[in-house]
Amino acid sequence: MPRLKPNEVAAATKPLRTPAQLANDASLRAKRNKDSNTIKHVAPVVIRKMTESQEQQVGQDGVREFDKNNEIPHVQVQSPERKGKNGKSQGFRDQKWMDDMAFANEYVTVIVHESTDKTAHPFPELSVNGRTQRFVRGHEQKVRRYFVEKLARLKLTTYDNVKTKDVDGEDVYRYPTHTGLVYPFVLVNPTQRDTAWLKGILAES
Repeated sequence: MPRLKPNEVAAATKPLRTPAQLANDASLRAKRNKDSNTIKHVAPVVIRKMTESQEQQVGQDGVREFDKNNEIPHVQVQSPERKGKNGKSQGFRDQKWMDDMAFANEYVTVIVHESTDKTAHPFPELSVNGRTQRFVRGHEQKVRRYFVEKLARLKLTTYDNVKTKDVDGEDVYRYPTHTGLVYPFVLVNPTQRDTAWLKGILAES
């Protein structure tokens, strides 16, 4: 009697698969192939740019000094210069005005940050020229640029109170200021022009 090879012995002793088991095996193989193809064709990761309002200079902070009489020393207040009417017609809007309006009406993507303040409104609303925009904290939203400008101009300034002595030994009251945004936010995928525009507005006093 011829001697069987090990693989032939295994094949001879292997129990027969029923049709249902064979169909299940085929289904599992098809699923594994599908999963492996899905992994191979995963879309590449898209890295998005962000311009964070909290990372920019906000306002023009400094120190205000008052003397012992609670007055600002050595400051002369002058009335603004008054200009008379020239009588000329304003005429049509120029090209710069139209370009500025088109820029202000562009859509940009923004995220208003969530707040740890329990009294903060979860859905802040802003109005510009009679138009209202509601923001949902922590969610991306496409809004017109002039609403983002309103966000960037909503600043809150707080004052510290420090009493010191000047060179003559007189009491001087210093009020260091700190300016921040009422609703901090981030621009999503901004262009270079967007970033420069936002930095300029945030830096204004």
